[in-house]
Amino acid sequence: MEPFKYICHYWGKSSKSLTKGNDIHLLIYHCLDVAAVADCWWDQSVVLQNTFCRNEMLSKQRVKAWLLFFIALHDIGKFDIRFQYKSAESWLKLNPATPSLNGPSTQMCRKFNHGAAGLYWFNQDSLSEQSLGDFFSFFDAAPHPYESWFPWVEAVTGHHGFILHSQDQDKSRWEMPASLASYAAQDKQAREEWISVLEALFLTPAGLSINDIPPDCSSLLAGFCSLADWLGSWTTTNTFLFNEDAPSDINALRTYFQDRQQDASRVLELSGLVSNKRCYEGVHALLDNGYQPRQLQVLVDALPVAPGLTVIEAPTGSGKTETALAYAWKLIDQQIADSVIFALPTQATANAMLTRMEASASHLFSSPNLILAHGNSRFNHLFQSIKSRAITEQGQEEAWVQCCQWLSQSNKKVFLGQIGVCTIDQVLISVLPVKHRFIRGLGIGRSVLIVDEVHAYDTYMNGLLEAVLKAQADVGGSVILLSATLPMKQKQKLLDTYGLHTDPVENNSAYPLINWRGVNGAQRFDLLAHPEQLPPRFSIQPEPIYLADMLPDLTMLERMIAAANAGAQVCLICNLVDVAQVCYQRLKELNNTQVDIDLFHARFTLNDRREKENRVISDFGKNGERNVGRIL
Repeated sequence: MEPFKYICHYWGKSSKSLTKGNDIHLLIYHCLDVAAVADCWWDQSVVLQNTFCRNEMLSKQRVKAWLLFFIALHDIGKFDIRFQYKSAESWLKLNPATPSLNGPSTQMCRKFNHGAAGLYWFNQDSLSEQSLGDFFSFFDAAPHPYESWFPWVEAVTGHHGFILHSQDQDKSRWEMPASLASYAAQDKQAREEWISVLEALFLTPAGLSINDIPPDCSSLLAGFCSLADWLGSWTTTNTFLFNEDAPSDINALRTYFQDRQQDASRVLELSGLVSNKRCYEGVHALLDNGYQPRQLQVLVDALPVAPGLTVIEAPTGSGKTETALAYAWKLIDQQIADSVIFALPTQATANAMLTRMEASASHLFSSPNLILAHGNSRFNHLFQSIKSRAITEQGQEEAWVQCCQWLSQSNKKVFLGQIGVCTIDQVLISVLPVKHRFIRGLGIGRSVLIVDEVHAYDTYMNGLLEAVLKAQADVGGSVILLSATLPMKQKQKLLDTYGLHTDPVENNSAYPLINWRGVNGAQRFDLLAHPEQLPPRFSIQPEPIYLADMLPDLTMLERMIAAANAGAQVCLICNLVDVAQVCYQRLKELNNTQVDIDLFHARFTLNDRREKENRVISDFGKNGERNVGRIL
């Protein structure tokens, strides 16, 4: 092939250098860097392969070819003089014969969005391509191949935050001014040349051409492309070095792409996106020494090894968490998922789960990335110690610590590690119209999502949770919902989000109970065949007390103190912080025997709240002194 005429005159990355002025990385090289990351990640994740090939008749080789082809088009909007003049020095360096006085204005360049413009130009170029086709082509009922490209192009050009749709674009915003018509013609020729080059690099070896129809576009593509772009831009002293030397021919580009595989492997390792899984050893491996599987834990090995929605209903303290984690481990071992995400209702419960996961993470993965995400995760001492604990004696930072540092830079990256612990809002954001929501969607889609305390969510949150479950079902992901118990109607709505099997949930009185729903069927599991594993029965005696304003009176407060003096552990739950504060003060005044009384609410300063949270867990948690009377 002759040397390239247009594509080598466009820069993709530029940075200032004290020694060389402007460092330039050619646009075509950056696009191949990103494709190399996607290629390497694909090869290392059977889960991603199965997700992108779901419901497709094409071979994995051909699906991968289309995937790399479109990902290498993610920055097609940079073939535009308005982007190139964001660094006019770089453009003029690559185009020394171009006059420097008639380029676009600074304001025009500042407002230019290469993602949205890339979609606009693809639309315009495809229209002109169709109009220049066979005169009689309008008699042909078959759609033009470019029409099937739009979902793919919309996904990859949205990699900087929002996916746009061609029909919704304000096309006047991206039209090239008449004064830049000569540039527009060259830009169009460069885009066409780049598509031809990518066809030769990726499609032709797989027996495909740009005239073929690509498979359906996965909803995970935007997130996958965005992550590949982040990692393909990870320039260090030994990864993805800038290069402004034009390739001599297509073979030189092919060699460049192959050489970048080593860089891609390195940044994937540094990022922590690739799981180092350990073989499944059974639920007993997650239990403390001396403990045996109990109650629902004995059913884990009977659960289906397939993507699905699992609803676990069991009493508090019956081992639901270990049951869910063991089942997730089993699915990960069978290449059905790459990671685990635990979503909990509050920061306090998320912090407590982080402590539990720290003890279990190394059973599932070697050198695991354990990430915490909520509004105050950066203040969690355990999380900070996890991030920084592996500085070796030689001062060398271990790779997995670098992963943890990178993954914890923002809450949306919590879904990209091997084990993520977060508050439920972080999961629900994945179905709201926020920037980079598809990053969360990708992370959830490749994970087993475990949602705890499902009964605690309100109607609005349940609506969002149902949307999350539907999205997970669409990509063949797995979800485990944990609850003490669920109303039949709510359970039916949750189960109906997953798969096509919509038989009504049987009114099964068994308890504890596991309901599993997959694409092609449903199963139920209980302990009727294991009566020795049924939870111990106990009874409580509710005592309704009718009080003015529904606030504790003197008699009730005195009864609480008397009960604590007798060794009871007493909890007073108030709807309002103000009420809790007043009750606390009155209890302190009435407490003549120095019973331990503590106050815990959300208005404390962060340091005080963290200290109180730890004390509450210490006093009332698994290892607390249960025979000591206290009031919370």
